[in-house]
Amino acid sequence: MPGTAPAAPAVPGVLPVDQNQLHFVSVDGGDSTRKFVITAEGGPVTAYTIAVPPGLPGSLTVSPSSGSLGDGGSATITVTAASTVPFVASLTVNPGGATVAVDVKVNPPAAGPTSPA
Repeated sequence: MPGTAPAAPAVPGVLPVDQNQLHFVSVDGGDSTRKFVITAEGGPVTAYTIAVPPGLPGSLTVSPSSGSLGDGGSATITVTAASTVPFVASLTVNPGGATVAVDVKVNPPAAGPTSPA
């Protein structure tokens, strides 16, 4: 139609995180869980990813590790760590490249009651 301007393309949003550090304590290699929130700002995010670095000495999982958010939409991300040795790592949230530092400490199992010899 004459005089009709084409629709402006959607501006992709950015994904700030609500915290930039997560601290875990794994007892005897057991799971420890923390959460953080990502929120789409400035437009929708059609395909976000959260990358876990390879080659860690323990287990580090992220759920959900990918998805889409409408403008203003948010997602709670659950991170689970388990290890018998301490380690540090960084999760990378894209688009935007925000990072979340992960610090995993290890505690031995609590000592139970001992029986007399």
